Amino acid sequence: MNSSAGDATCSMICDPPWRLSVGWMDSLQADDVLARLRIAIEWEQHSVRLFGRSVASPRLSCWIGDPEAVYTYSGTRFRPRPWVEPLSALRERLQQDCAAPFNSVLANWYRSGSDSMGWHSDNEPELGSAPLIASLSLGATRRFALRSKSDHSERRVLSLGHGDLLLMFGSAQRD
Repeated sequence: MNSSAGDATCSMICDPPWRLSVGWMDSLQADDVLARLRIAIEWEQHSVRLFGRSVASPRLSCWIGDPEAVYTYSGTRFRPRPWVEPLSALRERLQQDCAAPFNSVLANWYRSGSDSMGWHSDNEPELGSAPLIASLSLGATRRFALRSKSDHSERRVLSLGHGDLLLMFGSAQRD
């Protein structure tokens, strides 16, 4: 989920511009939300541009949000699909916990261990200069890697489990 609130300057390792909340959602609630989202979301396999050619994205996804939350990624303009339950309830809880508004979510379904997301920054202009990005993990534990843009050897690898929430803010997308 995306918000344009917050601004901080800090290093990825020493004072990270992210916070991990293990067990933000308990296992039973996470099971229920995951089962409902698999049915409620209109999953699609988008194409992305890599090295000048169009390839199928290695995951299923859906852009959901407020009507004005239009998003351009990899040369494709996405108009958001309407909020679905239980995403609306998750959005309300996040807004309360973070004291920040959220206007959209890119739901990704990693069908197996071979589905993935490559190195990237959520740095599209419509997200603002220091967006607050919330990543809620549901299902199998997955590796979430962060890498400094200025020094690729500076990395942090997190394990996101079922119901864990990762918040990225401030300089996280820029750096």
